[in-house]
Amino acid sequence: NDPPLKVIKEQLEVRFNNVPLGKPVIEHGWLVYPVQPQVVALGENLVGLRVIGVRAASGDEIVLEKLELHVKYHSL
Repeated sequence: NDPPLKVIKEQLEVRFNNVPLGKPVIEHGWLVYPVQPQVVALGENLVGLRVIGVRAASGDEIVLEKLELHVKYHSL
């Protein structure tokens, strides 16, 4: 798999439970978005992706290959 083009950072809008996540960083070929704990719901969560600032040609598509959420628990 090819790593994403750097320009995709400016063209992709990602929302987690309808909260915009801002611009990602690219780490080892992956787009990484920090997600605040208060945005995450217990159970199912909704992730939305949208390309902005680019006019799509007929037949263009985006493929989401993998989605991971890394969680770190802290004891109180």
